[in-house]
Amino acid sequence: MFQESQYNDEQNIVADFSIQLAKEYDERYFLKETKQQRAPSAFWQQLSEGGYLGIIVDESYGGVGLKTEDLGVFIYHMAKQGLASFQLINQIVCGDIISQFGSAQQRDQQLPGIIKGDFWCYADLEHAQGRSLFDIAARAEKKADHFILQGNKNFAVCARDSSQLIVAARTSPYQQAHPQQGISLFCLDANSEGIEYSTEHLNVRLVNEREDMAATGDLFNNIRFEQVKVPSENLIGTLDQGAELIKHIASRKMLLMALVTLGWGDRLLDKTVTYANQRVIFKDSISSYQAVQHPMVLAKTDLEMAKLLTERAAQAFDQETSSDELVTLCGVAKRGATEAAFAVCDIAMQTHGGAGYDRDTGIISLWPLVSMSRLFPLNNDVILEDFAEQVIGLPVSGQASELLA
Repeated sequence: MFQESQYNDEQNIVADFSIQLAKEYDERYFLKETKQQRAPSAFWQQLSEGGYLGIIVDESYGGVGLKTEDLGVFIYHMAKQGLASFQLINQIVCGDIISQFGSAQQRDQQLPGIIKGDFWCYADLEHAQGRSLFDIAARAEKKADHFILQGNKNFAVCARDSSQLIVAARTSPYQQAHPQQGISLFCLDANSEGIEYSTEHLNVRLVNEREDMAATGDLFNNIRFEQVKVPSENLIGTLDQGAELIKHIASRKMLLMALVTLGWGDRLLDKTVTYANQRVIFKDSISSYQAVQHPMVLAKTDLEMAKLLTERAAQAFDQETSSDELVTLCGVAKRGATEAAFAVCDIAMQTHGGAGYDRDTGIISLWPLVSMSRLFPLNNDVILEDFAEQVIGLPVSGQASELLA
């Protein structure tokens, strides 16, 4: 995915598309749209027209039907050009959910809209969640021909601007001995009666009122579901058996986050190398000093190692890999990529000095985004605990329940 000399024809087209797109859209465009509380519609339209929102969706539904490794090339290069966003990840994940687990009716009705560019939101995070994927408090009670959805979701990307939501909820009471059981997924109209959106409790500010800090075109919302009626045919998959879907989704999101942060990391490192070569002190560029060189070399080494883990995880998606193993592989790749990219952020700031705080250098704008990537879809410390238990065979840490319990 990262060796351009080995790309096939489709991958070359995908990589070139991101380069051409970057000539038309830059950080200032996304900043303007975000500050105006608008979705980046023109940019989104170009992605849709190119078929990239359905890059891994079957061609029979209007998608491109490429493999996960091809998706990886697309996401990595979009990030490297400064064009990746959390909503792009969200849209691809939602298309994957409907394509992989939706009914024939859901695929026929919903996939064309997703590929066309209608915003979708997978709302999975809750304040009540601990370290388990299955700490879900939202509930859906079965009635005659529908469910009644009650609960909250937090930090949902572009939820207010979406046409449809995908929500995980408990449809049977929680059992401590079997926490994976009793969870179901639903798709529903984002404008359904009883849904309320807010941003007042969000602590993430990607755009500061006084200083332009960061912009990807993403807007985050909290969602309150109050007695929301969801038709029974909107159930995705089998009732009470949503755990396998959640594992698949978490794996897909972690893989995409790894790809995005690797692109960001290479983008920042390229900027830093260029600056170090051009910055002259005492007749020599600062890039000639080992104190400047060595941190960049170490950062590049970490990025390259993370790429190997990410390639392995991407290949596992297109092979017969168990859901538990997929979570572990994608988790390790995500942790390696996000930590490597975060280290690059620090090196970039240290090398640029005060210039790193100038928005035009493009460093301070990526700093909060890379930092956020370490926290979700699963916190990197949680990923370490999962690896300790699932791979090495160490006991459960403290009183925490197992990630895949």
